[in-house]
Amino acid sequence: MPPTTIPNFMDKFVKFTGLKREESLNGKVGIAIEWNGERERFGVKLFRDENGSVKWVKPINLELATFPMSESQTKLFNDIFSQDDFNHGLMLFDKIQPKTYIKVNLKIKWLGKMIKITLKDRRYMSKIKKELEQIVEDCIFPGLLVTAKILLCRHLLRMNEHSYALEISMTCIKDHYGRLPDIFQIILTTMDLSSELENGQYEMFEKLKEMYEESKKMILNKTCAAEQQNVFPIAALIFLQICDNFNCLENIVEEVRIIRTILESRTNNPSDGFMFAQLAILESNYEAALRHIECFQDDITSRHGNHTNVALSNCYTIKINCYAALGNKAQAKKALKKLKRFKNVCPNVNVEAQYEDAKNLIENMSVNPNLDTTKEEKKTIRTKMQCSSYSCKNVETHVRDFKVCAKCKLKYYCCRECQVQHWSDGHKKECKKYKKSSSEKRK
Repeated sequence: MPPTTIPNFMDKFVKFTGLKREESLNGKVGIAIEWNGERERFGVKLFRDENGSVKWVKPINLELATFPMSESQTKLFNDIFSQDDFNHGLMLFDKIQPKTYIKVNLKIKWLGKMIKITLKDRRYMSKIKKELEQIVEDCIFPGLLVTAKILLCRHLLRMNEHSYALEISMTCIKDHYGRLPDIFQIILTTMDLSSELENGQYEMFEKLKEMYEESKKMILNKTCAAEQQNVFPIAALIFLQICDNFNCLENIVEEVRIIRTILESRTNNPSDGFMFAQLAILESNYEAALRHIECFQDDITSRHGNHTNVALSNCYTIKINCYAALGNKAQAKKALKKLKRFKNVCPNVNVEAQYEDAKNLIENMSVNPNLDTTKEEKKTIRTKMQCSSYSCKNVETHVRDFKVCAKCKLKYYCCRECQVQHWSDGHKKECKKYKKSSSEKRK
């Protein structure tokens, strides 16, 4: 069976079929935890005992399955996953037989769900960290140990404990159980690769390059754990951008083509347009980058209005860079004016630095004498907007149909009633905060 046709069973429940030597295994259920590329076999862990036993079989002897559970087990698991109260959820786990594979697997998935729920509520962050650390300490199942470590690393990144996350992720490189793309992204996020390359230190770069190549092979051959095809393109793009800045990777255009193919083959993701634009920039295809970023901006503003401030500030930064490369100073200045409005509304992004860099770029750029400036002046930088009122989903039929808030110039309204409603729903304080931040900056 050629690698490109191997089904992605990694990290999924599977059932044995068509076995002749071990007929007693036919119909038994386990979870695919590892891939042996040399022999083209999946390692499947069975649930017949506490530790489980691993059987290596060809993909043709496997099919996707659901884990067989009794009615009481199904009800308990449904109760746990419908539970948003952290402490009560932990109490429900005490009813499951301890140290079984299914319990550890379920608890890791539940903790992952709780992390998403509590992103804006820091009360449980330390408790979630403690529970994950306990799993890492006690886990006797190697594949689940790696999964728990990766989830702990992602949680640590949210808690700004980068060095701790880097330390844990490095222990997973050798035995990654199909999760190398995850580990690659975490390491790339936790360390400052650009600073190391600036100082002439290439040791970590070589390790990351090996991880990039192996991760890419796993994605293309479909021998990676679940969700890795969504994680890898983001990390690969960051890695290729760094390589492009330091000219330390041969044939980067070919690598861009491969990452684009991976993006096109996966389920459509709202962020894909943004990544397609950045890939086009790596190819110096600035017209294509502008088309992609326009589609991405049109999509998010039509669905969320101007509530996605970070994404929009990044859109305008990309537009400035593209227009500067094309020698279109007029459009670059328009995008810079839009970017300026986001200087005080993105707390976790240094838009101030982006703005200053973009401003210097425009001041020093060369102008393309062949541009038709009369047509360029009529072009608009922003796309169609959704009404900013929380209770309204109206979208502009044409750009500039909606009125903009005269004070902050960030929110758009389809009618006077929506503007009044949004003002009372919280924009009054929000708008004053933006205005106050702007005036403080001027002082």
